[in-house]
Amino acid sequence: MSYIDTTSLTQLQLDGVTCAICGQLDDRPMVPVGPAPSGLVDLYAHGECVEPTPWGVLVIGPLGTPADVEALREVACEIAYELGVATTYATHTDHSVTDFGAVYLTGTVTELRDAPTLVLVGEAIAAGIPVHDPLTADEVTECLCGLICRYTRPYVDGRGGVHCNECSGKSGCAWCGEWNDTEDLEFVESDDTWFPLHAECLAGIRATSKERALLATACLTLRDGRPALASAGGGPPRVAGCCRRKRRSSFRGF
Repeated sequence: MSYIDTTSLTQLQLDGVTCAICGQLDDRPMVPVGPAPSGLVDLYAHGECVEPTPWGVLVIGPLGTPADVEALREVACEIAYELGVATTYATHTDHSVTDFGAVYLTGTVTELRDAPTLVLVGEAIAAGIPVHDPLTADEVTECLCGLICRYTRPYVDGRGGVHCNECSGKSGCAWCGEWNDTEDLEFVESDDTWFPLHAECLAGIRATSKERALLATACLTLRDGRPALASAGGGPPRVAGCCRRKRRSSFRGF
């Protein structure tokens, strides 16, 4: 909590009513960020204020066999679900790592040594993009809501409470940017990227006469206005619920 100057907080912030960082009270979930000076209550802040959500992430893994590629695709879907952000799985090196807020690996560097996309790891490190190693079994955590984070590290408060991106208010629709319960989002696969979308937003996209072009371009900007990861070309999008949910009903076209 060293980043919060408690001497400048309002009484509402000190009472844990409004965000201790931005001072606002809205419908976004907040997480505890440490005890108030009184020691009687905790200070709370929006998850976005504590640690901004990456506008999109890149997942890198082995590509030696079709099974490796499918495993990479599945892990990317799981990461999209855990983070609630656009998630691209790298099947080639034609990516600019600076277009992503973080990189996630599905194996060790040794396991990736024959993958052509290993070069992207070096580029990410050189560019200062966070690179996350795969979690060990001991690092897998369960959020208070029941979500098991197998591939990403959620926020852990000072009392040891685990808060996933959804509970921290950091998951959202790639179309409109609004927070939403991840369980209620559809995960749309366009080329090599999974996009979380509200069912209503997806219905609006599908109702237009230029579905493919719209999906490929409309998700280029997320809630903070930075570029996301949609690809302009490729086949028609496939829609699926995340791997852990029964909303997975992929199809090749509208």
